[in-house]
Amino acid sequence: MRFSVLVYSKGFKQKDLAKELGVSQQLVSKWCSHKCKPQEQSINQMATIFGISVEKVIKSLTEK
Repeated sequence: MRFSVLVYSKGFKQKDLAKELGVSQQLVSKWCSHKCKPQEQSINQMATIFGISVEKVIKSLTEK
């Protein structure tokens, strides 16, 4: 599952996830479009927020 699909499937909009993580919406947008990857801390936070494993978050970030 692509990262952008994962975000929306968990009921989040980019701005909501950005607020939860304490980052900008523009940064989340870059993650969704594969322009850059999040830092390890953000990946760990997303796994907790989404209730999934870190591995699943990482896999979603690598799928295009």
